[in-house]
Amino acid sequence: MDHVRPLLAQLRLEPLPARAADSDGKERAFTADPVRLATVMFGSDPPWATVRELDAAARAFLDGDRAPLLRLMAETIGSVDSEDARNSAADIMQWSAGLEVAVMCHDPPQIFDMRLPPALRAADRDRVLGERRRSYPDTYAPFSIDEYRGMPLDYSFIDQCVAWPVAPADHPAGQTTAPNAPYPDIPALVISGELDNMTTPADGGAAAAAFIHGKQILIANSFHVNALPHARSGCAADIVRHFIATREAGDTRCAAEVPPLRLVSRFALHADEVDPAVAEAGNTASDGALRLASTAVETVGDIVVRVAGNSSGHGVGLRGGTFRIADSGESGNSRRITLDQVRWTEDLAVSGTIDESRDRARTVHAKITIEGPGQVRGTIDLQWPDLESNARARIRGDISGKTVVAEMPAP
Repeated sequence: MDHVRPLLAQLRLEPLPARAADSDGKERAFTADPVRLATVMFGSDPPWATVRELDAAARAFLDGDRAPLLRLMAETIGSVDSEDARNSAADIMQWSAGLEVAVMCHDPPQIFDMRLPPALRAADRDRVLGERRRSYPDTYAPFSIDEYRGMPLDYSFIDQCVAWPVAPADHPAGQTTAPNAPYPDIPALVISGELDNMTTPADGGAAAAAFIHGKQILIANSFHVNALPHARSGCAADIVRHFIATREAGDTRCAAEVPPLRLVSRFALHADEVDPAVAEAGNTASDGALRLASTAVETVGDIVVRVAGNSSGHGVGLRGGTFRIADSGESGNSRRITLDQVRWTEDLAVSGTIDESRDRARTVHAKITIEGPGQVRGTIDLQWPDLESNARARIRGDISGKTVVAEMPAP
């Protein structure tokens, strides 16, 4: 927050007309302002990229490098707003905005009286908001109430149900069960992500407690959805399968073993700003070459994270170049990403292939060529276990005729 607050102050003072590519490589035009930043932070979608990069992107923006933060804003636009016709959420096969509104406007409580007709309901909303601004202006700190309210309706919720029809008296809005009705006496399993800011662990705990035989499993270092293929770990899916088959949660030790996300330490415009990889026995490459090797690792890691939010099969690098995605191996149990002149810094282009396994370790193996400043050329082999705590990247190759044997923290 020490970095977000000055960033927010700058965006309030000087909102910025911006263009940037989302995770699918589509260019988005938008205004970089407090509302966009609030949407990035609360929507956290794509979640891995947002949590991994936001602090470093805020620092970079304040130092004059806008690209990392604007990319996060563009990626969030492409993920969270179902009213955006360019969003995949506009496809009713994937997402029904009507069903979402029907649920949100009938099940949870609102800040206004849903028994009122819409015209009177709007006045009730304005009255409540006025009281809140006076009594609790820091409700959404560091954002103002109005900045939070400016987010897409799918996320801010405040205004979403003002015009929703009045529910019948025998089934009023905000009352999902009959008064004093007990929850059924059945086994119930609630899976919660430790870092989920949509359906929080506290909400999950309350739901589990409503059942006599309810059980909550907290998945460490995980987000909003944890038992589907795009989750950080296969742990929750295994627990759910076991529960459906046996009505018991079974062995849940894996829930505490999902490793922390590795954060981007900083964004750099040039490779000489990046810390060099750590030389190992047999290395003859210079300190400058080891900085290029580190930059190559960061470039590959940046693309692996982008792929997690990609639905088009192709995309672009932070500062140029393109990538394409294809399943490979038996039964599509691995993923191949092909890079063409991808740039994480302005002065190092990376081409080649990344193979990402879908085993427990999610091993990343890249065979790449690099083109750096001063016509430097190199061929590098990289590998690391992506879901291992304190993972290290192994680097082997040749840069300008010198042998590279090094390692560094995995990106």
